[in-house]
Order: sequence, then structure tokens, then C-alpha cells
Amino acid sequence: MDSGAREELAGQPIVASAGLLHSLATKETLIASSTMRRPRSSASARSAAGVHHHDVKESLSSSTRSPLTMTDPAPYAVAARTLVPDVGPQGQILATAITTEVCGSRSLGVAYVAMNPLLHTHAHRHSTSDIVVTVIAGTAATVYGEELQHTVVHYTGDSMFIPAGVLHAAINLSDEVVHAVETRTDPHFHDSDVELAPGLDPTVGAIAARLQAEHAAGLLCPQPGAA
Repeated sequence: MDSGAREELAGQPIVASAGLLHSLATKETLIASSTMRRPRSSASARSAAGVHHHDVKESLSSSTRSPLTMTDPAPYAVAARTLVPDVGPQGQILATAITTEVCGSRSLGVAYVAMNPLLHTHAHRHSTSDIVVTVIAGTAATVYGEELQHTVVHYTGDSMFIPAGVLHAAINLSDEVVHAVETRTDPHFHDSDVELAPGLDPTVGAIAARLQAEHAAGLLCPQPGAA
């Protein structure tokens, strides 16, 4: 990519589809993918989210673990079954996997994400963190922009980069749970990085209803390059 193209893309969401990555891999191109998560704290955050998550939370976690604090980071393996999910301020179920507090990560925070059928998040932005979301099961959409005027549909294996400060919301398009991995450039995965835009929640709801109806009718197509 030339420097002009890089400047044009700077600060814009970028989408990578699983189909595109497969085609690149067949040309012996190495593909790197990202992942993410974080632990939460209060029951008030759950009620404030206004969404029902109890059924999916039980499928994410069966036990707890003690976080580690390390001065010098070392390789650290995470078993998804040991993670403890909670609800973030944006209304997503998050199970933090990698943070400074857990394993000494200096630059990245990683969490598993779950969205119950036909639900959507609140409109929000990450004030200081770039994020990458990779869908590992299900069909979802991201709407973004100051008026949420742009839409990207995600299928299993698709990834999306969202720069810090970009307003967005996530939508589960189907009657199945969507599972994803979210990576942030906040190694603490703090709630304070999430800035809500409640005035746009009615817009998110209207867009979600439309996209879910179009998906049910088979009218939504994969992004360019998708399988």
C-alpha cells in the first residue's frame, strides 16, 4: 500500500473478511489475527445495560481464577472455560482474558464477547483505545459514524478494526448467540475507555430491527472478499 493510500485510510474503520484472508493465504502470504477481553465489577452496570444476558453468561464461565501480577511479562495461556463474564457499560457480555493485571500485558487487552440472539449494544466509542473485533461464531453487524450511517456485516472469521473515537454499535442479526474476540490497545480493558452516546440508542434500535429483518429474508450479502 502506498503512502497516499495509508493517509486516506488513517483513522477509518477497516474490515477483513475470512474469505479474503483465505485467498491471501493461498498465495503464501502470512496472515496475523487479533483477539480480546476484560473483567467487570458491578451489578449496577448490568442493570444499566438494560439487556438480558443470563443464558449466555452461563455458557461462558464455569469457574473463577486468581489474577496474576507480573513485573516482567511472560507467555500466558488462557482457557475460555475459566473466564468470568460480566456486562460492560455498552451492554455487551465480556469475559476478560488478557490484561496487565492478569498476565502483565503492557500494550493489549483481550476479551471474549457474547451477544444473545437479536440484541444490540448501546451506541458508544472508545475514547483512547483502538480495537479489533473478530467474530468466531454467528452473524453480526457493526454500524459506525457520527450518525451511525455506515454498516458492515460480519460472518464467522471476519475482523474489523475500529480506531479510537469512532462512534459505533454492534448488532446480533440472528437467533443464535454471536461469539467474538475483542482486542484493545488498553492493556487494562477499563470501563472508563467506553463513552456512551445515549441520544443515538433509538437510532441503533431502528437500524437493528431493519437489518435483522433483512437478514431473516436473506437480503444481506457478505462483504467483498468474503467466502
